[in-house]
Amino acid sequence: YNNLTLTPTLATTYSLLGNLTSANVISGNLTISANATLDTTALNSYGITVAGNWANSGTFTANSSTVTLNGASQAVSGTTTFNNLTFTAPQTVTFTAGTTQTFSGTFTCAGSAGNLITLASSAASVFNLSKASGTVSCDYISVSYSAAAGGATWNAGTNSTDGGNNTGWVFNTAPSITAGPSDSSSATTPTNVGSNVSFTTTASDTQSDNYYLAICKTDSITAVNSAAPTCGGGNWCISSSTTAASQASCSYTTLTGDSESNAWYAFVCDSNANSLCSSSSQGTGDSGSPFKVNHLPSFTAISTSPDSAGLGSSITFTATASDADTDTTADTVTAYVCKSNDFTGTACGSAGEWCHSSASA
Repeated sequence: YNNLTLTPTLATTYSLLGNLTSANVISGNLTISANATLDTTALNSYGITVAGNWANSGTFTANSSTVTLNGASQAVSGTTTFNNLTFTAPQTVTFTAGTTQTFSGTFTCAGSAGNLITLASSAASVFNLSKASGTVSCDYISVSYSAAAGGATWNAGTNSTDGGNNTGWVFNTAPSITAGPSDSSSATTPTNVGSNVSFTTTASDTQSDNYYLAICKTDSITAVNSAAPTCGGGNWCISSSTTAASQASCSYTTLTGDSESNAWYAFVCDSNANSLCSSSSQGTGDSGSPFKVNHLPSFTAISTSPDSAGLGSSITFTATASDADTDTTADTVTAYVCKSNDFTGTACGSAGEWCHSSASA
């Protein structure tokens, strides 16, 4: 077909008996006038490809069909409920200002480098796009004077341009980790109970937004618009808002009840009106997940023998202790008998020691 025009005097339904694609593509305009109904037929949901303008002042019954716009410069007028609508780059599609296009299926709008899809309005006021649920994922598009709504998430894509006067579109990309993440704990140098595990990372953001570092207990994160994110299974720590390309850090104070080995998942999320989070990273090597906690050993018995001894005689100190930490290898315990209550964590203080044992499991 060149132009296909449906202009009956009385109300008339035109049911497709085949696809208007390939050899039957409409190379010109498709016009559905006020008294006309174009039905793709429920049984087959025939597809339609239009290279010219789409003008609908009647009724279009989409069923499960796909309409493809494949011209270089096209206009869409009237209000239409589509099932699937597909754009073919490069092209410019101009929608009549004030009209609403509704989609029960997909809205496919993926251009490529050097092959943009431009969605524009016929005047300096918006045209409306509506989809009830799901996510629309475009890329390499330029949009202006468009109100995208209905309940779906409208992602314009990393390589797309906000031409201005848009609402509902998400012109944002998640930040990405460029260094790290890492923690300050390892299997060979675990963090003692009561001390801090420090997490660091550096992230970049295409929009130069500030970002948050979130260290989550599970691989789950929810972005919060213009605020710190929330971890699905709880967090070890979340940083303050940090300038893009600067290092972010946060710390967690270890507790007696913590496991010896604790998995963590790092995310970076931007501070944006439509905030997004990166995928998780657990770091690499000894500074990656999990972080290790060293717990205090416990005494179960201590005694001296003999209770009193003469000058030059020996006194034996006997202690029974246990240590529950067994990650990598079981911890060993050394008993220190100090002359004062001044043990430093590795040795007796300035008052000195009476003796100390060798290490034993």
